[in-house]
Amino acid sequence: MTAPAGHVLTMADAVTLANAMLAREGRRRGWRYVIVKGRPATDSGLRSKASCSDVDILPAPEHREAVGRFLEGLGWRTRPVDSHDNGFPIHGISYFHPGWPCDIDVHDYLPGCDRPTDQVVEALTASGATAPMASEVVPVPDAAGHVVVLATSVLRSDDAGVGRRLVDELMQRAAELAPADEVLAMARATGSVAALADFLRDTYPGIELGHVPEPSREWVLRTTARSSASIRLVTILEAPWRQRPVMLYRALVPTREAMANKDLHILEVSRRQVWRRRYQRLVTALRSLPTIAGEVRDYRRTRPSA
Repeated sequence: MTAPAGHVLTMADAVTLANAMLAREGRRRGWRYVIVKGRPATDSGLRSKASCSDVDILPAPEHREAVGRFLEGLGWRTRPVDSHDNGFPIHGISYFHPGWPCDIDVHDYLPGCDRPTDQVVEALTASGATAPMASEVVPVPDAAGHVVVLATSVLRSDDAGVGRRLVDELMQRAAELAPADEVLAMARATGSVAALADFLRDTYPGIELGHVPEPSREWVLRTTARSSASIRLVTILEAPWRQRPVMLYRALVPTREAMANKDLHILEVSRRQVWRRRYQRLVTALRSLPTIAGEVRDYRRTRPSA
Protein backbone atom coordinates (compact mmCIF):
# COMPACT_ATOMS: atom_id res chain seq x y z
CA MET A 1 0.00 0.00 0.00
CA THR A 2 1.84 3.09 -1.26
CA ALA A 3 0.96 6.59 -2.36
CA PRO A 4 0.50 7.14 -6.13
CA ALA A 5 3.55 8.56 -7.89
CA GLY A 6 3.73 12.31 -7.42
CA HIS A 7 1.04 12.28 -4.75
CA VAL A 8 1.88 13.62 -1.31
CA LEU A 9 0.00 11.97 1.51
CA THR A 10 -1.54 14.24 4.11
CA MET A 11 -0.89 13.25 7.70
CA ALA A 12 -4.54 12.32 8.24
CA ASP A 13 -4.65 10.13 5.12
CA ALA A 14 -1.31 8.53 5.99
CA VAL A 15 -2.48 7.56 9.48
CA THR A 16 -5.71 6.09 8.11
CA LEU A 17 -3.93 4.13 5.37
CA ALA A 18 -1.20 2.89 7.71
CA ASN A 19 -3.87 1.54 10.04
CA ALA A 20 -5.64 -0.11 7.11
CA MET A 21 -2.37 -1.58 5.84
CA LEU A 22 -1.70 -3.22 9.20
CA ALA A 23 -5.30 -4.41 9.46
CA ARG A 24 -5.24 -6.07 6.05
CA GLU A 25 -1.97 -7.90 6.71
CA GLY A 26 -3.04 -8.77 10.22
CA ARG A 27 -6.24 -10.32 8.89
CA ARG A 28 -4.33 -12.31 6.27
CA ARG A 29 -1.73 -13.57 8.73
CA GLY A 30 -3.91 -14.05 11.78
CA TRP A 31 -2.03 -11.55 13.93
CA ARG A 32 -3.22 -10.92 17.45
CA TYR A 33 -2.78 -7.21 18.14
CA VAL A 34 -4.46 -3.99 19.19
CA ILE A 35 -4.15 -0.43 17.91
CA VAL A 36 -3.79 1.99 20.81
CA LYS A 37 -3.79 5.76 21.33
CA GLY A 38 -3.83 7.88 18.18
CA ARG A 39 -6.81 7.99 15.85
CA PRO A 40 -8.95 5.33 17.64
CA ALA A 41 -8.58 7.13 20.98
CA THR A 42 -9.52 10.43 19.35
CA ASP A 43 -12.57 8.89 17.68
CA SER A 44 -13.66 7.45 21.05
CA GLY A 45 -13.92 10.96 22.49
CA LEU A 46 -11.30 10.28 25.15
CA ARG A 47 -8.55 12.19 23.38
CA SER A 48 -8.58 15.71 21.98
CA LYS A 49 -8.91 16.34 18.26
CA ALA A 50 -5.21 17.18 17.96
CA SER A 51 -3.62 15.80 14.80
CA CYS A 52 -2.32 12.22 15.06
CA SER A 53 1.17 11.79 13.62
CA ASP A 54 1.76 8.09 14.14
CA VAL A 55 0.15 4.69 14.53
CA ASP A 56 0.71 2.65 17.70
CA ILE A 57 0.37 -1.11 17.47
CA LEU A 58 0.79 -3.56 20.35
CA PRO A 59 1.14 -7.06 18.90
CA ALA A 60 1.13 -10.26 20.90
CA PRO A 61 4.73 -11.45 21.46
CA GLU A 62 4.39 -14.32 18.98
CA HIS A 63 3.55 -11.86 16.19
CA ARG A 64 5.95 -9.04 17.09
CA GLU A 65 8.70 -10.11 14.68
CA ALA A 66 6.22 -10.74 11.87
CA VAL A 67 4.94 -7.17 12.13
CA GLY A 68 8.49 -5.83 11.88
CA ARG A 69 9.35 -8.05 8.90
CA PHE A 70 6.20 -6.96 7.10
CA LEU A 71 7.02 -3.27 7.50
CA GLU A 72 10.66 -3.73 6.53
CA GLY A 73 9.57 -5.65 3.44
CA LEU A 74 7.64 -2.57 2.33
CA GLY A 75 10.62 -0.26 2.80
CA TRP A 76 9.90 0.97 6.31
CA ARG A 77 13.05 1.51 8.37
CA THR A 78 13.62 1.60 12.11
CA ARG A 79 14.52 4.88 13.72
CA PRO A 80 17.88 4.71 15.52
CA VAL A 81 17.63 3.95 19.22
CA ASP A 82 19.93 5.29 21.91
CA SER A 83 20.38 2.07 23.88
CA HIS A 84 22.36 3.98 26.54
CA ASP A 85 19.48 6.38 27.18
CA ASN A 86 17.34 4.15 29.37
CA GLY A 87 17.53 2.46 32.70
CA PHE A 88 14.99 -0.12 31.49
CA PRO A 89 14.21 -2.09 28.32
CA ILE A 90 13.19 -0.21 25.19
CA HIS A 91 9.42 -0.63 25.02
CA GLY A 92 9.02 -0.28 21.27
CA ILE A 93 10.54 0.56 17.91
CA SER A 94 9.48 3.39 15.60
CA TYR A 95 9.38 2.74 11.86
CA PHE A 96 9.53 5.49 9.25
CA HIS A 97 9.23 5.55 5.46
CA PRO A 98 10.45 8.30 3.08
CA GLY A 99 7.09 8.31 1.31
CA TRP A 100 4.96 8.50 4.43
CA PRO A 101 4.71 11.47 6.82
CA CYS A 102 3.66 9.31 9.79
CA ASP A 103 5.58 6.82 11.89
CA ILE A 104 4.41 3.37 12.94
CA ASP A 105 5.35 2.55 16.53
CA VAL A 106 5.51 -1.18 17.23
CA HIS A 107 5.37 -1.76 20.99
CA ASP A 108 6.86 -4.68 22.89
CA TYR A 109 4.97 -3.64 26.02
CA LEU A 110 3.15 -0.65 27.50
CA PRO A 111 4.98 1.03 30.41
CA GLY A 112 2.76 1.03 33.47
CA CYS A 113 0.97 -2.17 32.45
CA ASP A 114 2.83 -4.81 34.43
CA ARG A 115 1.07 -7.91 33.14
CA PRO A 116 2.81 -9.90 30.37
CA THR A 117 2.15 -8.40 26.94
CA ASP A 118 0.01 -11.30 25.75
CA GLN A 119 -2.31 -10.76 28.73
CA VAL A 120 -2.43 -7.01 28.08
CA VAL A 121 -3.37 -7.60 24.42
CA GLU A 122 -6.02 -10.10 25.53
CA ALA A 123 -7.50 -7.62 28.01
CA LEU A 124 -7.52 -4.71 25.55
CA THR A 125 -9.21 -6.75 22.81
CA ALA A 126 -11.64 -8.72 25.01
CA SER A 127 -14.54 -6.39 24.20
CA GLY A 128 -14.23 -7.04 20.47
CA ALA A 129 -14.25 -3.29 19.75
CA THR A 130 -13.09 -2.22 16.30
CA ALA A 131 -12.57 1.02 14.42
CA PRO A 132 -13.04 1.55 10.66
CA MET A 133 -9.92 2.57 8.74
CA ALA A 134 -10.44 3.09 5.00
CA SER A 135 -11.83 -0.28 3.79
CA GLU A 136 -10.57 -2.20 6.84
CA VAL A 137 -11.32 -2.39 10.55
CA VAL A 138 -8.72 -2.54 13.32
CA PRO A 139 -9.06 -4.02 16.81
CA VAL A 140 -9.06 -1.27 19.43
CA PRO A 141 -9.69 -1.03 23.18
CA ASP A 142 -13.10 -0.18 24.56
CA ALA A 143 -13.53 3.05 26.54
CA ALA A 144 -12.02 1.56 29.71
CA GLY A 145 -9.05 0.26 27.77
CA HIS A 146 -8.49 3.63 26.13
CA VAL A 147 -8.46 5.29 29.56
CA VAL A 148 -5.84 2.87 30.90
CA VAL A 149 -3.58 3.19 27.86
CA LEU A 150 -3.89 6.97 27.61
CA ALA A 151 -3.38 7.48 31.34
CA THR A 152 -0.23 5.37 31.48
CA SER A 153 1.04 7.40 28.53
CA VAL A 154 0.30 10.96 29.66
CA LEU A 155 1.40 10.36 33.26
CA ARG A 156 4.95 9.78 32.05
CA SER A 157 5.10 12.77 29.71
CA ASP A 158 8.60 14.27 29.60
CA ASP A 159 7.03 17.75 29.72
CA ALA A 160 5.47 18.13 33.17
CA GLY A 161 3.32 21.12 32.14
CA VAL A 162 1.90 19.47 29.03
CA GLY A 163 1.51 16.21 30.92
CA ARG A 164 -0.54 17.87 33.66
CA ARG A 165 -2.85 19.47 31.10
CA LEU A 166 -3.35 16.14 29.32
CA VAL A 167 -4.01 14.34 32.60
CA ASP A 168 -6.65 16.91 33.61
CA GLU A 169 -8.30 16.66 30.20
CA LEU A 170 -8.32 12.85 30.32
CA MET A 171 -9.75 12.84 33.86
CA GLN A 172 -12.69 14.94 32.73
CA ARG A 173 -13.37 12.86 29.61
CA ALA A 174 -12.93 9.55 31.46
CA ALA A 175 -15.37 10.54 34.20
CA GLU A 176 -17.97 11.25 31.51
CA LEU A 177 -17.38 8.35 29.12
CA ALA A 178 -15.89 5.40 31.03
CA PRO A 179 -17.57 3.84 34.11
CA ALA A 180 -15.33 3.54 37.15
CA ASP A 181 -15.91 -0.19 37.66
CA GLU A 182 -14.96 -0.97 34.06
CA VAL A 183 -11.80 1.13 34.21
CA LEU A 184 -10.77 -0.50 37.49
CA ALA A 185 -11.38 -3.96 36.03
CA MET A 186 -9.24 -3.07 33.02
CA ALA A 187 -6.50 -1.68 35.26
CA ARG A 188 -6.45 -4.95 37.17
CA ALA A 189 -6.44 -7.04 33.98
CA THR A 190 -3.49 -5.11 32.55
CA GLY A 191 -1.59 -4.82 35.82
CA SER A 192 -1.74 -1.03 35.89
CA VAL A 193 -3.39 -0.39 39.27
CA ALA A 194 -0.03 0.51 40.83
CA ALA A 195 0.69 3.06 38.11
CA LEU A 196 -2.82 4.52 38.01
CA ALA A 197 -3.87 4.48 41.67
CA ASP A 198 -3.74 8.25 42.17
CA PHE A 199 -5.27 8.91 38.75
CA LEU A 200 -8.18 6.58 39.50
CA ARG A 201 -8.81 8.13 42.92
CA ASP A 202 -8.77 11.64 41.46
CA THR A 203 -10.97 10.74 38.48
CA TYR A 204 -13.49 8.64 40.38
CA PRO A 205 -13.84 10.00 43.95
CA GLY A 206 -14.80 7.26 46.37
CA ILE A 207 -13.52 4.41 44.19
CA GLU A 208 -12.36 1.39 46.21
CA LEU A 209 -9.14 0.08 44.68
CA GLY A 210 -8.54 -2.76 47.09
CA HIS A 211 -4.93 -3.93 47.27
CA VAL A 212 -2.57 -1.57 45.42
CA PRO A 213 0.82 -3.12 44.58
CA GLU A 214 4.02 -1.13 44.87
CA PRO A 215 4.82 0.57 41.54
CA SER A 216 7.73 -0.86 39.60
CA ARG A 217 11.15 0.80 39.55
CA GLU A 218 10.63 1.51 35.84
CA TRP A 219 7.37 3.34 36.47
CA VAL A 220 8.81 5.42 39.32
CA LEU A 221 11.82 6.30 37.16
CA ARG A 222 9.68 7.22 34.16
CA THR A 223 7.42 9.49 36.21
CA THR A 224 10.01 11.23 38.40
CA ALA A 225 13.18 11.42 36.29
CA ARG A 226 11.28 12.57 33.22
CA SER A 227 14.12 13.81 31.02
CA SER A 228 16.54 11.51 29.20
CA ALA A 229 19.43 13.21 31.00
CA SER A 230 17.92 12.45 34.40
CA ILE A 231 17.21 8.84 33.47
CA ARG A 232 20.75 8.45 32.16
CA LEU A 233 22.22 9.87 35.38
CA VAL A 234 20.13 7.55 37.55
CA THR A 235 21.20 4.60 35.40
CA ILE A 236 24.87 5.50 35.83
CA LEU A 237 24.52 6.00 39.59
CA GLU A 238 22.80 2.63 40.02
CA ALA A 239 25.19 0.69 37.77
CA PRO A 240 28.09 -1.39 39.13
CA TRP A 241 31.24 0.69 39.55
CA ARG A 242 33.13 -1.14 36.79
CA GLN A 243 30.46 -0.18 34.24
CA ARG A 244 30.24 3.50 35.12
CA PRO A 245 33.27 4.82 33.17
CA VAL A 246 31.97 3.47 29.86
CA MET A 247 28.44 4.67 30.61
CA LEU A 248 29.71 8.13 31.53
CA TYR A 249 31.77 8.30 28.34
CA ARG A 250 28.73 7.36 26.24
CA ALA A 251 26.71 10.02 28.05
CA LEU A 252 29.29 12.72 27.28
CA VAL A 253 30.27 11.47 23.81
CA PRO A 254 27.19 9.80 22.31
CA THR A 255 27.50 8.01 19.00
CA ARG A 256 26.15 9.50 15.80
CA GLU A 257 23.48 6.78 15.75
CA ALA A 258 22.43 7.53 19.33
CA MET A 259 21.89 11.21 18.53
CA ALA A 260 20.00 10.30 15.35
CA ASN A 261 17.24 9.00 17.59
CA LYS A 262 15.91 12.56 17.71
CA ASP A 263 17.31 13.87 14.40
CA LEU A 264 17.84 11.55 11.42
CA HIS A 265 19.70 14.30 9.57
CA ILE A 266 22.71 13.81 11.84
CA LEU A 267 23.46 10.52 10.09
CA GLU A 268 24.48 12.50 7.01
CA VAL A 269 26.44 15.45 8.46
CA SER A 270 30.22 15.80 8.77
CA ARG A 271 32.23 14.65 11.79
CA ARG A 272 32.78 18.29 12.69
CA GLN A 273 29.05 18.89 12.82
CA VAL A 274 28.60 15.77 14.94
CA TRP A 275 31.07 17.15 17.49
CA ARG A 276 29.25 20.47 17.41
CA ARG A 277 25.97 18.68 18.21
CA ARG A 278 27.68 16.84 21.06
CA TYR A 279 28.88 20.14 22.47
CA GLN A 280 25.41 21.69 22.17
CA ARG A 281 23.89 18.67 23.88
CA LEU A 282 26.37 18.94 26.76
CA VAL A 283 25.70 22.66 27.19
CA THR A 284 21.95 21.99 27.30
CA ALA A 285 22.47 19.32 29.96
CA LEU A 286 24.66 21.61 32.07
CA ARG A 287 22.03 24.37 31.93
CA SER A 288 19.44 21.84 33.08
CA LEU A 289 21.48 20.56 36.02
CA PRO A 290 19.18 22.00 38.71
CA THR A 291 16.17 20.30 37.12
CA ILE A 292 18.08 17.07 36.59
CA ALA A 293 19.28 17.04 40.20
CA GLY A 294 15.74 17.65 41.44
CA GLU A 295 14.34 14.80 39.36
CA VAL A 296 17.04 12.42 40.60
CA ARG A 297 16.22 13.39 44.20
CA ASP A 298 12.52 12.79 43.55
CA TYR A 299 13.27 9.36 42.14
CA ARG A 300 15.49 8.36 45.05
CA ARG A 301 12.85 9.49 47.52
CA THR A 302 10.04 7.50 45.90
CA ARG A 303 11.77 4.50 44.31
CA PRO A 304 10.48 1.10 45.44
CA SER A 305 12.37 -0.83 48.07
CA ALA A 306 14.82 -3.43 46.81
